[in-house]
Amino acid sequence: MSPEKDALVEASLAKEPTADAAARAFVSQQGFTGGYPARTSVGGLPAVIAGFAATTDNGTLRGTAVFVEHGGAVYRLLGYAPEARWPAVQATAERALQSFARLTDPAALAVQPQRLDIVRVDQRTTIEDMARKRPSPLPAATLALVNQVEPQTPLEPGRLVKWIVGPALP
Repeated sequence: MSPEKDALVEASLAKEPTADAAARAFVSQQGFTGGYPARTSVGGLPAVIAGFAATTDNGTLRGTAVFVEHGGAVYRLLGYAPEARWPAVQATAERALQSFARLTDPAALAVQPQRLDIVRVDQRTTIEDMARKRPSPLPAATLALVNQVEPQTPLEPGRLVKWIVGPALP
């Protein structure tokens, strides 16, 4: 979103199986008008691009829609703003849309997710005590929040506790 909160770039998955079909479905929505979708390439990936205008209750939005095929999916990338503001933000929005590319950074590709374990408490304890004895990348206060208790709330034996495990986030 722009600092003035009057322009937006968004990314989502399209339901259609191809970029062409997704572009046609997008510009054929009620209240939308658009230029003829054109084939292009974004980040070396096959794509379709179309300018559009959309009539809303608050006026007309103008923008650019890009549909990129990658990994068996079609990504819908939109940049838009109110009609009067679009000329001022169009170049920036379209640069953002064109930045979509395959992820190739080995460090990013190697990131492992954190996971949720369900742990049965075997003796009376607190989240703070558990955090001292059991590794977690999160602080005791966050683990307590996840479990809807305070860090020093006594937990009775048999209680199930959500425990986050995995690598610490950067």
